[in-house]
Amino acid sequence: NAKKDISDVISVEGGWKFYSYQNLKDYSYIAYFDNKTKNILLPNISIKYKNNTNFSLSLNYSPDLEIMSLYKSYLMHPYLYVFNLEHIVNKVDMYLNFDYFYSPNIRIKTTLGYLEQENTPIYRQHYDEQIMIWSQYQLSELAKGFYTKLSLIYNVNDNNRFELKLNYQRKRLNSEQIPYSPDITASLDYFTRLYFGLYLNPSIEFIGKRRADDPHNLFNSVIPLPFEKLESINLKEIFLFNINLEYDIINNVVANVNIRDIFNSRYSYYKGYEEFPFSIFAGIKFKW
Repeated sequence: NAKKDISDVISVEGGWKFYSYQNLKDYSYIAYFDNKTKNILLPNISIKYKNNTNFSLSLNYSPDLEIMSLYKSYLMHPYLYVFNLEHIVNKVDMYLNFDYFYSPNIRIKTTLGYLEQENTPIYRQHYDEQIMIWSQYQLSELAKGFYTKLSLIYNVNDNNRFELKLNYQRKRLNSEQIPYSPDITASLDYFTRLYFGLYLNPSIEFIGKRRADDPHNLFNSVIPLPFEKLESINLKEIFLFNINLEYDIINNVVANVNIRDIFNSRYSYYKGYEEFPFSIFAGIKFKW
């Protein structure tokens, strides 16, 4: 990477990223899966403007390779049984960052971008008379679309803060919405520290509608590609109310309690699979 200051407030930074990689063939059930070593060289450039007070703006072009793994795939979709696994290539990722301190208490951060992505995960259900399984396709066709992210932070005082996050994406593959990829997600958090040292973080989480395709017969002689002559429905929006608590027991030792889905909404992110209902997770964290 190299960086050049054009003036006191404008700078340019750029460079190259080189990847030499193989996809994870061991997890593929497709006989013709291509596992040759691939090399890719990706440029990145950023033009930044930053004044000395409360405002910064940057224009970025930063394609990248997102390394996939078996563990990461299960985090994204815990019900997968059969799938092929390829690394995700963001061939084009161009975005504008805006960071503005409206006042000492209010900060606004915004990202506006355009993405072209190769090997986007596509999830589908398959069925036979007695079984139902999920598979993951990753097609070479590019998923394309615009996206935006908004973060609004309001500091009431040193011990109290509100944070609103809103994300919108219109990523499409062959002009069709990608299954289980919501266009809109949002969250509202309140952070406070009580006088006796307890950190309290109640939050509201929103997940927009997701497209869900009907499953097809596992042993059909003709297996359709994703989006081909499939009926689909929209799964309803999800609202979750959560609380996270932390307390410093002694130096570098923190007790943590996370309460998920307080109102026990019994929602399904993936069609036919109900997520964990009201749940409490507790633990102790050590810092050093």
